[in-house]
Amino acid sequence: ERVLHMYYNSDGMNAKVVPILSNQKMCDEKYNRDFRTIRLNTGESMPYELGDALEIFPHNDPQKVSAFLHEYCPDYDERTVVKIHDFGIDGEVSLGTLFTYVLDLFGKPSKHFMQQLATFETDEEEKKTILDLNFLKAEAKRTGITIADALLRFKKAHPPIPVLLSIIPRIKPRAYSIASAPLASKNVTELLVLIDTWWCDEGERVGLTCDMLRQKVAGDHLWCRMKAGSMDPPDPEQPVLCAGIGSGLAPHMAFLRDKVRAAEAGEKVG
Repeated sequence: ERVLHMYYNSDGMNAKVVPILSNQKMCDEKYNRDFRTIRLNTGESMPYELGDALEIFPHNDPQKVSAFLHEYCPDYDERTVVKIHDFGIDGEVSLGTLFTYVLDLFGKPSKHFMQQLATFETDEEEKKTILDLNFLKAEAKRTGITIADALLRFKKAHPPIPVLLSIIPRIKPRAYSIASAPLASKNVTELLVLIDTWWCDEGERVGLTCDMLRQKVAGDHLWCRMKAGSMDPPDPEQPVLCAGIGSGLAPHMAFLRDKVRAAEAGEKVG
């Protein structure tokens, strides 16, 4: 936990850990999409303005990470640690922590990543396959290939762990428009989230952040930070017409709630 605080509080991150108050599915079970209202206790330490967004830092599934590391490193066990001075971390950290919270192990491999992987491949035919963009496109369509899949598919290349730490991209935060109004919802931030899915030939896939969010329950915690919104909020007395579908309703919900708050406070409302 100390290492995670070191990482998420480092320069360029400035994230805070907040508890989940509720994670409620909004749609009927028969509906083929999963919309959720997620309420967070962001408290006074994370103030926000009307129309802002919340950036959530997802993490990989620890069980999937463990399965990958056991297959990739025959001598790996849960106590395996490395000493690093990177990612804002200075000292010893478990491999499991790095691959769970820092590295986008199950993200889509880029052309640049495949080029770097190819430098460790000694079999010329395999190297051709790694560098073949048609292979990457075909596998993306067929299996939804991930970086972990590529490392295990071309296991003979086997970049050492220090190299993996430099060639696997870091997990990036995902921004969600805030559906609550700060003056109407003290210390609580509410999100309207679509659990987004996509398909490849082998079946349905779920994105990293969505896969994590759909499993979270009240009492769990999220690492996140506020981000200025892209939509300028209207003044309460301005007449407003909103149009949005699905989770795109979130900022409009915030505007509406602020108008209700203003009206209840006796302010002039458009």
